[in-house]
This record gives sequence, structure tokens and C-alpha cells, in this order.
Amino acid sequence: MQEERSSSISSSEESQEPQEFGRLVLRGFFFVLPLVFILGVDLVLPLGSSTFRPWESLSVYRARDFLPGPFYPNQELTMTAEGDLGRQGSYAVGKKVRWQTDSYGYRSSPADDEVYEIVLVGDSFAVGSSLDHEDTLAGQLGNLLKRDVYAFAPEARFSVPLRSARFQNPRTSCFVLVLSERSLEGLPLAEGTLESLASSPATSFSGLVILIDRLAKASLLRAGRNNIRRWFSRIAEMAVGVEPSIPMHPSAIVGANGVLFRDPRLEDDQAYGKPEAADRLIEVLHSYRTAAEALGKHFVFMPIPEKETVYWQRTGGLRDPEIYLSFVKRTEMSGIATVDLLTPYLEFEARDDRIDLYHADDSHWTALGVSVAAELLGPACTTQARSSHEPSAAKLN
Repeated sequence: MQEERSSSISSSEESQEPQEFGRLVLRGFFFVLPLVFILGVDLVLPLGSSTFRPWESLSVYRARDFLPGPFYPNQELTMTAEGDLGRQGSYAVGKKVRWQTDSYGYRSSPADDEVYEIVLVGDSFAVGSSLDHEDTLAGQLGNLLKRDVYAFAPEARFSVPLRSARFQNPRTSCFVLVLSERSLEGLPLAEGTLESLASSPATSFSGLVILIDRLAKASLLRAGRNNIRRWFSRIAEMAVGVEPSIPMHPSAIVGANGVLFRDPRLEDDQAYGKPEAADRLIEVLHSYRTAAEALGKHFVFMPIPEKETVYWQRTGGLRDPEIYLSFVKRTEMSGIATVDLLTPYLEFEARDDRIDLYHADDSHWTALGVSVAAELLGPACTTQARSSHEPSAAKLN
């Protein structure tokens, strides 16, 4: 009798195991279904529908080893962009911008014969974050000089574009390093070997890779999560009688007239001005110039002052413009062709503080700020190009 009872209990337990497993699978299905739905909607929606600017929409997330550049190749995107400091908050200022990427995944317009006379190498300032395609430095400099200009950015390794087979044509005469102050630290020396590097454009499989990368990016899911956090934060703050905080970048501070700045106290963007750091950086810049001249190219350095350096008085003097000016003077005295942007920017600020060289809700420059830079960079590039056939000290040595 006891054996029959134990056997019936064991059989009932065995019959419950598949039922429990089925319920577990069903729960997992209903848990995963919303995620799959959101990811599916994100793929159906046009690029830019769930991000605050084209950079996030077009940048490669996980598939950098399978795509030729930092952005999705052969794309054109027009959307209303918001600044990196005030994104999706009350201080955000919408700017309608158009982005275009080439078959190599860089923000550039195609040249007629794929030969570019000037190559810009640098960070997001060289790319033109929050700028319309024609307002970028490459766009404005090309229109000013009537030459084809390529923005090989973002890229901190100067040797990569210098060695690229795409820019070995003798008509490519000038390489310009365009970096903001916060990008100057940690630059690597130019590589010793100058062998040409082959580069390949996007392939027929790139579309599938982009699709997978967009799934991994899960932009719509991230945007929804951020919105939910913001809603709960506002509800919690209002529930205890506190005025809700304004969403913006964690390091942003609010200046006069709602202009946003990065808080200089949170990160030392001017460490490059310290004696040892400055000595090393000048050594790096000389290695770039030597490498460029060995290939018959010329090198120009254009450091971009941070927004807080230009408007240092608006932030209570938290940044020292003399650090930038002193470093630029040192690079010029050492023989590096250098474009000083801070001096004319400070002159603009002194004449009329309503002139916007930088976006109010962004850490990057406006089309006017780029225009000033292009006017100064143009002569530096053409002067270097005119002397491209003269023997240099680097070649004679």
C-alpha cells in the first residue's frame, strides 16, 4: 500500500515537471516579447527617430571590425539635433542638420576623382557635431579654397590617415590636426614605418552588419529607459515639494541666458599646459610633422579652445585662456605651423558677447565659429602647399 502511494506521488511530481517548465517558458516568452517588439520597431523606424543627434544614430556601436569607418557608410540623414550638454532637456535647442557619410564610413562629400587635397584629422570638432553638412570645417574650408577637403575623423592616431593608400596622391598636400583641448592628452607618437595601408569601402554585406549593429545599439530601448527614469525623478521630486531638476548632461552647468558649459572642476582639460605634458605633446607634434614631410605632405596643427576657455569670464574664471595662448606660442616657436583660434575668438567675445561661436546647449562650435577657423586655416594650408616641393630640414637630415 505504501509502495502504491509513493509511486503515485512520484508519478504526479513527474507530471508536474513539464507543466512547471511550460509555465516558465511562457513567462520568459512574455518577458522577452516587449523587448523584441521594441527592437523591431527601432529597426522599422527611420534612423534618428530615437536619438538626440545624428552622431548617435550613425556611429558604429559593436561592429567596428566589420565596417570600414566610425559611422555607417553610404548614409544620408536629416534630423533635428540637440546639443550634447542639454540633450532631451529643457535647455535643449533644436537644430535641423543633414549628415552624409561616404562608402568608407566618414562624414564627407565624394570628390570627383576621389582625390582630396586637404585631410582633416581629429575629434568631434573635425566631424562637425551638431552642424549641417555644408557648415562643417571640411565643407566651409572646401568652399573657401575651392578644393576637396576630407574629414578623417574621429581619429586620434595621426599615422592611420597619413599611411592610407587613399591619400598617397601627390595632390594630397596638407594634413591638418584638429583637436579640442580635452583631446590633446595621450596622443601617440607617429609610427616609425610609413608603409602604405590599404583601405576598403563598404561591401554588399555592410547593410546586414549595420542592421545587426542597430539591434545591438537598442537606441529606442535606451531612450525609453532614460525617459522613464526622468519621469520617476520628476514625480519623486514633486512629491516631496522640491522643484524638479532640469535634465541635462551630468557635467553641465548653467551660465547666463541659459547657456550650458562643462564644469571645468570635474575634469582637467588644460593639463596639456603643464611643463612635462607640454614637452611631450610638442615632441608628438614634431613626429607628425616629420612623418608627413617624409611623404611629401605638410602638417598644420589647429587646437580648438574649449567653450569654457573662450567664455572664461562667464564661468567665474574657472578656465585660464593663458594656458592655451602660451602653449600655442611654444608650438609656433618650435617650428610647428599652428593656427591660433583663441585670440580671434576672444576678440569676438570682447566686441559683442551676443555673438555665438559655440552652441548654447552644446560643447561644440557653431557655423560662425567654423567660419572664423576656416578663414585662418585656409592661408595656412595654401602656404604649406606652395612650399611642398621645397626641401625640408627633416628630409635633409
